[in-house]
Amino acid sequence: MFIPVALRRLIFASMTVWPPLASAQAVSSSLANWELGAALAGLGVVSGLWLREQRKHRRETTYLHAIEAAFQESEARFERAAVGIALGTCEGRYLRANPQFLKITGYSESELLQRKVSELTHPADRTDNERLLAGLFEDGDDAASMEKRILRRDGDNVWVNASLSLVRSTHHANKFMEVIEDISARRHAEAVLRESESRLRTILGALEEGIVMHAADGSLLDCNDAIHRMFGMSREDFMRLSFDSGIVEFVHADGSPRASDTLPAIMAQQTGKPQHGLVSFRRNDEIRTLWVKSEPMRRDGQDSIYAIITTAADITESRANEARIAYLAHHDSLTGLPNRALLRDRLHQALVRAERERNGVALLCLDLDRFKTINDSLGHAAGDQLLRVIAERVQHCVRKSDTVCRQGGDEFIIVLQDLNEAEAPARVAEKVIERIAEPFEIDGQSITTSFSIGIAVYPNDGIDADSLVKNADTAMYHAKECGRNTYRFFTEAMNANALERLRLENQLRHALERGELVLHYQPQVSIADGSIVGAEALIRWNNPLLGLVPPARFIPIAEESGMILPIGAWVIREACRQARVWDAEGLPPIMMAVNLSALQFFRDDIVATVRNALRETGQPPELLELELTESLLMENTEEALSSIRQLKALGVRLAIDDFGIGYSCLSYLKRLAVDRLKIDQSFVRDVAHDADDAAIVSTLLQIG
Repeated sequence: MFIPVALRRLIFASMTVWPPLASAQAVSSSLANWELGAALAGLGVVSGLWLREQRKHRRETTYLHAIEAAFQESEARFERAAVGIALGTCEGRYLRANPQFLKITGYSESELLQRKVSELTHPADRTDNERLLAGLFEDGDDAASMEKRILRRDGDNVWVNASLSLVRSTHHANKFMEVIEDISARRHAEAVLRESESRLRTILGALEEGIVMHAADGSLLDCNDAIHRMFGMSREDFMRLSFDSGIVEFVHADGSPRASDTLPAIMAQQTGKPQHGLVSFRRNDEIRTLWVKSEPMRRDGQDSIYAIITTAADITESRANEARIAYLAHHDSLTGLPNRALLRDRLHQALVRAERERNGVALLCLDLDRFKTINDSLGHAAGDQLLRVIAERVQHCVRKSDTVCRQGGDEFIIVLQDLNEAEAPARVAEKVIERIAEPFEIDGQSITTSFSIGIAVYPNDGIDADSLVKNADTAMYHAKECGRNTYRFFTEAMNANALERLRLENQLRHALERGELVLHYQPQVSIADGSIVGAEALIRWNNPLLGLVPPARFIPIAEESGMILPIGAWVIREACRQARVWDAEGLPPIMMAVNLSALQFFRDDIVATVRNALRETGQPPELLELELTESLLMENTEEALSSIRQLKALGVRLAIDDFGIGYSCLSYLKRLAVDRLKIDQSFVRDVAHDADDAAIVSTLLQIG
């Protein structure tokens, strides 16, 4: 039986003072009743002290059992902890570690106790780790934490979140406790996230489109570089746009101020739906235009908008290019005037308005006279410059509401709309003719030209665009036939002539292949003895429906359509063939004369045509004479000289036909070195009784 020390001492002292009390039997027999009562009273005191000691012992025992149970529970938690826990000394050496700590580091407990904290810490993190330990033991910090890399036993690195705390002791040196949590997965995820964010930033930075994110309240959250460059400002200034409306002046496309001048108000209306549209603003006195599209951002399963993503593309240049393309598609690149496509649109609008408002529309077809001569003599650059100046002059002759169009080449069209006077088209035509008659200064040379103008009026001459254009064109050709530098209104007679002309052209295209073209020969007689010394080949068209068509009716059509080239080559070859037939029949050799067209002379290889005809027929070249008009030679003298030299080298003879009615320069005549001059019949017809004609012919003979 356990007896508390205090109780044992008390019993021992009682037995020393009162020996007879050594046993209960002795006490009861030897003491008197009063002594026994006193002894029992003393024994009661001793017994009370013992009981108190007994209760204290039970309490201490219960406390010790509680401490031991708590320690055992703490030890179990230490062993089962999901985080690594280790105890170490102030020198940084490990004393004990739980299984999770050993698992994270890869060491056994015996191996770990032989190492310091620094040995398990990555070199890049040792300085910070040692600083934290020093803060615990030297500065008295209670706790500290850091993220560091632990060097595992197998050589790998493990990222952990390490928490250090000071364990204070009164009898021994202080210790530290280190709690580590493996955060490798989190750090890897963060690294992947940073890499992904870096790639995203790189991609967004490389985009030409601007991207901006702003909150639902309008405050800007983030943007890429392209968007603030579009506005010509720094990122910091751009991020203040939602609050500072004075940084950028937002305008409408026409430059007028915009009522709502904050970026979110324009780029992302809070409707909960994607928005898109155009935004214009003024930057350095220039209006820039953006195409913006805003998309509301919602979290999964939620209706509320937490942010808005807006993309913006600067389309200022592209819109300018589109406008330029549209302009070029509807305007002449040389003169800047509306072209044929825009003319039809405006003419259609004018006709619709005229029908609705019961007023008139006139269409004037203008064609420059002898423009090819100017173009060939001065060059195409001078011709283009002349066309530009002519376009400016014509525009000054009409109202702003009228349209001046370049139809192509040297042909222009004027559309006069909202006409209430029948004389208005004539007045405009006269004004144009008068204005164009003024000399032009081109490349230091004074040039004069004129217009032949045809006029068609709605509704008398046509109720649609095609009819008006066709009839005005017919009237223009009639003006040319009437001497040029004038205007003519369309009439039904002109239309009949135009139809006849078209019919002749269609039939002429097949005349050569059908053998309908024939040559008649006009003899050339010597005045001295009356002998035939030559013949001039004259073409005729023997049409099965029209009969014998004179050259005056079909030669101009052949020249305008280009059919004169194959017809002219046939004439040369056929004339040479006929000359050889006569020679074979025993007739005296004669000179065969053939007329050349200006188109044939300059657009066809006339030298090759003549050479082939001579080779195929065997006609001696000295018996072939080619007749050229005076104006033909003057249109392009240098080119004419080159061809003439080559023809002369073949041995053929050259003559100038209709001499005296052109505007030849005598020095050119000398350089041309032709063989014969044929004086125009207008001078010869009355030479016998007209003194003036006689004088002219005499002079021409002397020149020849």
